[in-house]
Amino acid sequence: SSRGDPLWSRSGEIDCVGQACWAPRRFPTLSKAMMNPGELHRALDDVLRRALSEDLGIAVAADTPVEDLVRQDVTTRTAVKAGVVGRATLVAKEAGVFAGGVIFERILRMLDPGSLVDAVVPDGQLIVPGDIVLHARGDARALLVAERTALNLVQRMSGVASRTREAVDRVEGTGVKVLDTRKTAPGLRLLDKYAVRVGGGVNHRVGLHDEAMVKENHIDLSG
Repeated sequence: SSRGDPLWSRSGEIDCVGQACWAPRRFPTLSKAMMNPGELHRALDDVLRRALSEDLGIAVAADTPVEDLVRQDVTTRTAVKAGVVGRATLVAKEAGVFAGGVIFERILRMLDPGSLVDAVVPDGQLIVPGDIVLHARGDARALLVAERTALNLVQRMSGVASRTREAVDRVEGTGVKVLDTRKTAPGLRLLDKYAVRVGGGVNHRVGLHDEAMVKENHIDLSG
C-alpha cells in the first residue's frame, strides 16, 4: 500500500467483493457549470496532460502511446511487474462536499483504456471521514501513475466546493446568491468554476470575453 490518501492493493487477478462494484456507475459529465460539457472536458484533459507532463518529464499529447507514459515512472516500473491488475478505493478523510470524481475516470483512461471506475459518491454529495467515494480497477502501473495527479485536483475541487457550500449555507433563506470571481488558479478556471457550482454557488463570468464589468480601475484610466 502507499502512504498517500487512498489504499492501493494489487494481485494478478482481482475479483471485487460482491461483484456489484465492477458494474461501473460512470460519473456525470461536468455539465453543472455555465460553459458546455465539451468545453469542460477539453479543459480537464488539457490540465491532466500538463500535470502528467510535469510528473513524467515528457510532453504528453493526446496521441502519446500509453506505454511511453507508464514507462516514465521509474519507481513504478521497477517495483511493479507489467501486466499486473490492481484495484483502488478512495476513502474520504475529511468532511465536506465531494467534487471532481470524473477526473479519476479520465486520467485512468489516458493511462489504461481498459480501466474501470465505479462512482460511489456523486459530485455535490456531502461526505464524512470513512466514506467510500469510488473504486477503480485497472493496470496497477497506471493506477500508481495516476494517483497523485488525480488526488491533487480532486482535493482542490472538493475544497472549493466545500467552502462554497459553507458560504451558501450562511445565507440560506435570505435570497442572497454566492457568486464566484476570476481570481482562480491559472489554467484551472473552468474546474474551479465547476466546483463552485457543485457547492451551490453561481458562476459570475468565465472571463473578460463573455461579460462586461466596470470597476474603479476602468473609471480611473478611462480619462
